[in-house]
Amino acid sequence: MSEQDVKAEIEKCVNMSAPGPHVFLLVIRLGVRFTDEEKNTVKWIQKNFGEEAAHYTIVLFTHADELVDLSLNEYIRENIEIQTLVIDCGGRFHSFNNQDMENCNQVTELTRKIEEMVRINRGKHYTNEMYKQAQKNNEQDEHYNTNTTLSIILVNGGEGGDRGDGGGGGGDLRIVLLGITGSGKSSTGNIIIGSFKFKRGISSMSVTKHCERHETTVEGRHISVIDTPGLYGTTMSEEQLKNEIVKCVYMSAPGPPVFLLVIRLGVRFTHEEKNTVKWIQKNFGEEAVRHTIILFTHADQLKGKPLDLYISESNALQALVNECGGRYHSFNNKNMEKRSQVTELLEKTDRMVGINGGQHYTIPMFKQAQEKIEREAFQQKVTDFGKTALTVAGGVALAAAGPAVVALGKAAAKAFVAPGAVKTLLTGATAAASLNIY
Repeated sequence: MSEQDVKAEIEKCVNMSAPGPHVFLLVIRLGVRFTDEEKNTVKWIQKNFGEEAAHYTIVLFTHADELVDLSLNEYIRENIEIQTLVIDCGGRFHSFNNQDMENCNQVTELTRKIEEMVRINRGKHYTNEMYKQAQKNNEQDEHYNTNTTLSIILVNGGEGGDRGDGGGGGGDLRIVLLGITGSGKSSTGNIIIGSFKFKRGISSMSVTKHCERHETTVEGRHISVIDTPGLYGTTMSEEQLKNEIVKCVYMSAPGPPVFLLVIRLGVRFTHEEKNTVKWIQKNFGEEAVRHTIILFTHADQLKGKPLDLYISESNALQALVNECGGRYHSFNNKNMEKRSQVTELLEKTDRMVGINGGQHYTIPMFKQAQEKIEREAFQQKVTDFGKTALTVAGGVALAAAGPAVVALGKAAAKAFVAPGAVKTLLTGATAAASLNIY
């Protein structure tokens, strides 16, 4: 088929799935050579369907029966190109055993993974509008490439290039560290910076009391790291913690491309850690999860066990990783001088930023999240006040009617508690509520 014919078929497939598909399954066959064309399929999808399409894509490996001596996780881990492909799709993948096609469980499991992805995407699906925008961008790119080749060469030839994009193409990168007390946030910051700038300590209470920012240069690239007070294990009041959250966002202005959710390995996975993604969503907004990577510290505690195997053995830990789009990395705290673990983290961050269309988390997103918290707090206050008013009004009505009920006896009790009296009391309580709230 010609390129024009392929384009026509693509348009047809989008229209056939109107109002738009919830998922693209990128099908890769196992047991055969991984071709150059397959390596570039994500770029092809992004070009033809737009950057947003990667948010709705799961890699489906067929012929899993061909993997005789390896698990699928091991196979992916041993092939850097396939691993890159999976990461480009948010770490989402599944496999089918073609020798066991009657096994409905593999379809059920795929459906579960699709539903999980849809939930992370907040129920949204890929739309015809996204496709039209992608085609429009392609036309503009073709026009731009045809008419402004000289300009491109001149811009890219400038010294240093663009260092203010916040991530994704080797520009400046701002990293915010989040995690419970004792997870190893400060040590993580020191590993990234390459020196002991952040204060560390072994304590049940947070060593970091205020947001701190330190900077470094990695392979000619300016990196800023912002450490935050530990969640749940701090003497700070909720208001003080909120103020530090505000500070960390503004210290990373115009906003961080990445939040590193730091989890310590080798210790019990706590109830608080299980709820850290919900905490991030509540305080930074739903969008923040798209900019989050889980960073496991103390990987040396695994004593040779593969990290992906360790994750798969814990449903709670696997769920946490899934909520962050399958993105994770680890640091070996016994080998803090190993710079390759930092370089690899930056590469994963760049891929995530690329999937996010080069966008970073922004201060307007944070403000929107805080406004939502205030609205919900206000609504809860109204609800609680209403319940109190009803309780008080009901108690007054019954107290007033009590002696008469005793005198008249049980037969007349229902008739005596006049609905009008209760209604009058409730009206007064409602008016009082209006005055107190506003």
